[in-house]
Amino acid sequence: MSLVEASSGVDPAWFGIGALLHRPYSYQRLEFLKYLEENGIENRPIISGNFIRQPCIATFCEHEHPEDYPGAEVIHHCGFFIGIHQTTLDETIINKLVEIILAFPFQPQHV
Repeated sequence: MSLVEASSGVDPAWFGIGALLHRPYSYQRLEFLKYLEENGIENRPIISGNFIRQPCIATFCEHEHPEDYPGAEVIHHCGFFIGIHQTTLDETIINKLVEIILAFPFQPQHV
């Protein structure tokens, strides 16, 4: 899994954590997100994935193809977002979050 990092010299006010599953695990993304929900960890897509895949965009960009935007495709198929609580979290809660995420039975799919 890859996580977003702040740029040098920037002190962001994080409101969430964006993450990308590595491609061999991306086939499990929906199952993983359901698992997180079942364990009390709310999550969302990163924005809406590849905008070209959104029905309303077809009206304005009818000749565009999602595959022409490989970065957006990675976000669409591998990305997710976990919100961050507005108050400081107790270390016990953070450890539980890590435990839940690491307990998911990821299995790489080799193509």
